[in-house]
Amino acid sequence: MLKDFTIENYRSIKHLQLKDLRAVNVFVGKNGAGKTSILEAFSLFARVSPLEHQRLGEWRGLMQASQMIETVFHDLDFTKTILLSDRSEEGITKLSIAALSRADAQGVINRYPVAEPTGISELEEPSELFGLIHNYKEPKYPNIEWRLALHRNHFHFSNPSNTFNSLGSFYIHARRPSSINETARMLTELSRLDEQHLVDILQHLEPDIQSLRVGYSHEQVNVFADFADGKRLPLNVLGDGLSRVVLMLTGAFGSKSKLLIIDEIDSGLHYSAMATMWKSLLKLSQEHDRQIFCTTHSEEMLQATLEAFENHQDDLGIYRIARQSGETKAQKYDYELYRDAEIAGFPVR
Repeated sequence: MLKDFTIENYRSIKHLQLKDLRAVNVFVGKNGAGKTSILEAFSLFARVSPLEHQRLGEWRGLMQASQMIETVFHDLDFTKTILLSDRSEEGITKLSIAALSRADAQGVINRYPVAEPTGISELEEPSELFGLIHNYKEPKYPNIEWRLALHRNHFHFSNPSNTFNSLGSFYIHARRPSSINETARMLTELSRLDEQHLVDILQHLEPDIQSLRVGYSHEQVNVFADFADGKRLPLNVLGDGLSRVVLMLTGAFGSKSKLLIIDEIDSGLHYSAMATMWKSLLKLSQEHDRQIFCTTHSEEMLQATLEAFENHQDDLGIYRIARQSGETKAQKYDYELYRDAEIAGFPVR
């Protein structure tokens, strides 16, 4: 579990320390404060994959491969090294990302085939950044290095220099479209107990839903919802909000990743289901050893935390993210401080 996390020179963040992370961590603040950049830093650190830059870039709407790697640097300054690190009882785990020289990039291009160019525009834009070099170091383990090179708007990347076990992350980005294929895959991996728990949560949104099933429609995999009146409807006709919640829940229960990351967790949730969602995520964290990171702009979602975590106050951390004089700052609230701020009417968001 991440404990004291530091971000340096990543996207909009020059330097930020997040201390005493808990089992469930909620980030609040104004638009543009850096909340999404924080979540992306967690995902990049946990997945330790060169193609994570492409995935995150596509969700931000970036269609040029060069933009996907240029924009990870604070102020587009390629001379600075990005550093993501976590300090725990075992020591410090670090992921550093730096610009790759032209010669080293050419070596990767010559040796390794192009990565799958999913969603990337075929138009090429010249870039002064030739690629990225990643170094990952865990306590008591050797350094792991791999390189990503940019060539003709596609990525080539080398294999890691050593084997390793990453934390893994299941990330629901605010701009990520709901994926029926991914939802179906996760649903097939659930135990019956977890599947019933998922349906119990969904019934706070759609009381007549009895079960979810994986099937086929027009020779394509689909997820169907069975209703109390005997109807069976494809999930994707029930609304984007419900589809997003189902993807979030199937990922939460079905993924083996240690980090569950949810941007705008309140999206698609009716306020009456928010306390239930918090309690379910807390139970998931406790039973499956997951750490949860999420953002919200909803006052109702924040108020629901007081009810859900009343008997589990040490499991909750709330961080107010703000930009001050060009710097990203984080103010931490534990349960009691947050409750007192709510009662006093202080601007937590």
